[in-house]
Amino acid sequence: MKNLKVKTCLAVLMLVGCGEVKTLDCDTAEDCALGQACIAETHTCVTPTELTIEIHRSFPYVDGDTHDDARFVAVQDGDGSFSPVSGTNGVYRVPITSDRYGIAVACADGNGTGTVEIVQQTIADGTTYRIACEVSHQTEDLAVTVTNLAAGQTLHLASYLGREDIVANGTTSLWVLSGMVELYGTLTDSDGQVARIFRILGASSGVTIDAAVDGAVPEHHALTGTSGGDSFSVGIHRLHGSVQWQNASLASSQEYVMLPPALRQADDLYQVRVSDESRAHTRMVAVGGPLEFELPTLLAASPATLVTTPFVHTVHSFSATPPVLPLQEYRIYSQQSSSAIYRVWQATLSSGWIAEAPLVTYEFPDLSAIPGFADVALLDGHQIDTSITRTERTSLVPVDGGEMTTSGSASTVGEDAATDHGARRDRDLRAASLRSRDPRPRSSRPD
Repeated sequence: MKNLKVKTCLAVLMLVGCGEVKTLDCDTAEDCALGQACIAETHTCVTPTELTIEIHRSFPYVDGDTHDDARFVAVQDGDGSFSPVSGTNGVYRVPITSDRYGIAVACADGNGTGTVEIVQQTIADGTTYRIACEVSHQTEDLAVTVTNLAAGQTLHLASYLGREDIVANGTTSLWVLSGMVELYGTLTDSDGQVARIFRILGASSGVTIDAAVDGAVPEHHALTGTSGGDSFSVGIHRLHGSVQWQNASLASSQEYVMLPPALRQADDLYQVRVSDESRAHTRMVAVGGPLEFELPTLLAASPATLVTTPFVHTVHSFSATPPVLPLQEYRIYSQQSSSAIYRVWQATLSSGWIAEAPLVTYEFPDLSAIPGFADVALLDGHQIDTSITRTERTSLVPVDGGEMTTSGSASTVGEDAATDHGARRDRDLRAASLRSRDPRPRSSRPD
C-alpha cells in the first residue's frame, strides 16, 4: 500500500457581495460611521468588504472541514503590498476597502515541496476563496490480467493515476486510487482503429479482461471545424479527475469514440478536445454527437525574465485580448525541480483585474519578509520552467454543453542545476496530480 500526498492549491471563487461606499469627506476613521474606514487618497468613507479564505483538509470541499495547513496566507488590498493575515482553524476573514485585491496562499511539506498560489481579482469576481494545501489518497497497484488479445491488437488502459498500453496476453499492474477503482480503455487494431471500448468499476483485488468479448462496440461521432488542430482526445470527467480513453492524430481520424448506452451512467459527462501545440478547444457533452471546433487565437507573450534580487522570481509580459467566452483568466506558472526540491508559483489574473489593459506585465509579488517564505522560495541556480495561458470558458465548473479554450506560451529561465531523470519523472507526476485534483480545467493542459 502506498500513500500518495498531492501538494496542491485548489481554488474555487464564489460571489458574495460588494462593499458599500458612502460619499463623505474624512481625514481619519473617526470622521466616518462606525465600522467604516477612511480612504486617505480620496478622503471618502468606505464600508469594507470581507474576504473569506478557507484552507480545507480535503477535496471535494466540505463546509467546516478546515485546518491550519497553510505555511502562510497574505492579502493585497488594492495595488499595495501583500501583508500576512491570521486565521482560526484554517478560516481567514479579512476586510478590504478596494474593489481590487490579491490573495497568496503558501503550502509546504517541510521536505522540499512548496507551492504558492496567487489570485488577482476584483470584488465582482468573488470574495470567498477555498483551497486544499494537501490532499492524501491511499493508492495501490491493481493487477490486470488480459486474455485473448490477438496479434497486432493493443489494449490502451487508463485510471486516474496511470496508463498502460498492453500488447500481449498476461498480467500487468496499474496504479489506482484504493477503493475507487475506475478503469477505461480501448482496443485498437494494427491500423489504430478502435474496435472495442471498456469501462471497469469497483475492482479491488484484481481484474481480468477478455479482449475478445468484454467491453462493447463504441459509438463513432464526427469531428468538424478542426482546421489548424493536429490531435484530439476523448475522456470522461469524474469527481476525482478525468480519464482519457482516446488520443489520436486528426490526420489519422476525424471521428471520436464514445461509450455506448450499455456502459454509460446517469451522471456521466464527457470531454472532447481538439488541440495543436499551444491551443485547445474542449467541449463537454452528456451524450455523443457531431461536434464542431474552432481553435482560439494565439496568445502573444514574451519569454519570461528572471530576477534574483531581493528574491528569485519571474516577470511576464503578454497581450490581453477581449474575451470570446463569458469567463476569462490568465494563468502564469513558474516551476522548479531538482533531486531535492519541487517548487511551484502560480498566479491567476482575472479579466476584471486586468481591466482591458492591452499589454500586461506581471511580476510575482515580494513575499520574502513573511515567516515561512524560505519553505516555498524559488532557488537561485536552478532552472525554472514557465508558462502563460489564457483560459476562457462558459462556466466555472464543467456542465453539459460547456466549452473551454486555452492558448499558451512557454519559456525557460535560469540554470539547470543537475536535474536528473528521476527528478523530472517525480516533477511530472506531481504536476499531473496537481492538475487532476483541480475542479476547474487547468490552464496549460485542460484535462
